Amino acid sequence: MDYFLMFMSITIISSIAKWTNKAMKTAGQHVQTSVEEIKAWIGIHLVMGLVRIPYYQDYWSKHLGYRNNLIASTMSRHRFDTLSSFLHGNDPDVEPLPRPDQTDKPAVEKKDLQKQLGPVMPVWEEVILNSQKNFNLGHNVTIDEAMVKYRGFRATTRKFFMPLKPIRSGFKLYALADSITGYTANFITHPFNGGKPSTMKDIAMTVMRPFLFRFHHLFTDKLYTSVNLANDLLANETYLTGTVKSNSSGLPEDFKAASPKIKRLGKCDRGTFYTRQHSQLTCAYWKDSRSVEILSSAHQGYRNKKDDHVIRKVKDDGMREREEKEIKAPKQAIDYIKSMAGVDRADQLRSYYTCARKAKLWWRQIFYYLIDVCMVNAWICYKMHNPPKRGKAAATDDSGAVDDISKNLTHSEFVMKVAEQLIRGHTDRTGGFEPPQANPLPLPQHAAPDCRWVNLQRKHARQCSWCRSNDWRNISGNIPTTRYGCKICNQNLCQTCFLDYHGLR
Repeated sequence: MDYFLMFMSITIISSIAKWTNKAMKTAGQHVQTSVEEIKAWIGIHLVMGLVRIPYYQDYWSKHLGYRNNLIASTMSRHRFDTLSSFLHGNDPDVEPLPRPDQTDKPAVEKKDLQKQLGPVMPVWEEVILNSQKNFNLGHNVTIDEAMVKYRGFRATTRKFFMPLKPIRSGFKLYALADSITGYTANFITHPFNGGKPSTMKDIAMTVMRPFLFRFHHLFTDKLYTSVNLANDLLANETYLTGTVKSNSSGLPEDFKAASPKIKRLGKCDRGTFYTRQHSQLTCAYWKDSRSVEILSSAHQGYRNKKDDHVIRKVKDDGMREREEKEIKAPKQAIDYIKSMAGVDRADQLRSYYTCARKAKLWWRQIFYYLIDVCMVNAWICYKMHNPPKRGKAAATDDSGAVDDISKNLTHSEFVMKVAEQLIRGHTDRTGGFEPPQANPLPLPQHAAPDCRWVNLQRKHARQCSWCRSNDWRNISGNIPTTRYGCKICNQNLCQTCFLDYHGLR
């Protein structure tokens, strides 16, 4: 939980509890919330991200197939709904809540970031500040789009429709992430300048501003890359490499799509490339399965014949299957392929156990996104501090078995551990959470009153004592195992063997 609280701090959780109490008091709610209850509410959403059910009401169902006892024993569904209705990410007395249907479109576009994200702005700023403070980015970083799913029409933040993206409709954020780990360090919504959308160069400079003058190497796609951006970043001691459009201003004339040289290169074999260099900027044309042009301020205009190549599956004439072959490539393309997927990696980690659920309030989706970013960043920090232990480094007990303490948590185990610790402060539990007991088998009246067929709550299933004594085996030839049995006799027993063992049948 300490890793998670590095990003979603106790200070902002306390502010959320205070603002929620103010909203509840205004609505006439007598039962106020607390910091521990808000932490439990977040922990419940983390558990919901691990165990997905289409209808959240089923987590409190009486049916054992749907019920989640960890959630049901922490908070009643009525209380959970009440908190979800009144939860506030900003002071309800000062936050602006204009709707697009109440204001003309140009006026909505002129709103700055404070007015776009008014209902959740303090949480937004706190998460960004903590993300920049608690992690040192590597040399290579990436800027790309991150989509937050939203299908409504009442948001003050601009919504985008991108049919080729996995999330087709929602809020588009511009995020900066570490190219290797996928750690998200900064993100902004789509900004406006005088009522018009800002240029992609301004967006890239805005996202990168906290990390200028550190000699980072920034990777972008052709949506952002331009000669002007490369020069501005160089002036701020930052390198740039990215694919570029052939009609981008500032490129040499022989890199235009209509130039005779590009037309001839397009007919050449795979692996053909052509470079031009001016001062510290280089532009490379490379023929892979498709043609691509790459602009860089961190590379030279030559290729190392020994090392500069990529592995591709190629199907030659007369071959039925593709074979892996080395394809010549400039250094710009090799580094771009390795380092461009930072934001995509962050989105992938975020999608595994996202806590996002349907909500009537538009800003709730952004709040869920902030929780997911905190969770992914916390998981990355945990992995950096706890590298995998192999060989002699792993701790062993007297029997030679690997000690569970030295075993690192998986991603799902880490999320569950954080969720349990957030919830435990509200439920005040010191042990594990027991699942509901199965109904005990009814016994004849003359049976001992304390003998019942119940779940023994053991870590692993054991062989049935009655089946083992009679050498009864299943279809696979193994003695049946079970976690149920008689607690008084301390014996694992199948349901049918329970009566035979006690002489009741």
